Amino acid sequence: MGWDFCDDWRSPGDVVAMLTKSFESAGTKVLAQGMTHESGESCAWFAVENPKVGRLAVLALIAKDSNGRGYGFKEMSEDMGPYYFKVPAKVWAAVKGSPAPSKTAEEWRAKVQPVP
Repeated sequence: MGWDFCDDWRSPGDVVAMLTKSFESAGTKVLAQGMTHESGESCAWFAVENPKVGRLAVLALIAKDSNGRGYGFKEMSEDMGPYYFKVPAKVWAAVKGSPAPSKTAEEWRAKVQPVP
């Protein structure tokens, strides 16, 4: 999946609000959310509960568009095996006790480093 940018998203908070609304309108419940910075990236983390998949962590990298007018995101769930492992403690707490949705997610979870 690539990056999605929008001039209407004027801050990282706008992106987080849009993603939260998008998850909830699709029937996925957001259990926790938090931000980290890793490898020079702004990382928005979500613990979500999807009726078909169960609980999982979803990462959205957030960046300013090169045109300087808006922000964008690149979304990936834990079953995609992101190379980001510093997860907010509240997000990690919401998913760690649930079954991993795939072998890739299991391997990713073994590398997670919860942060305050």
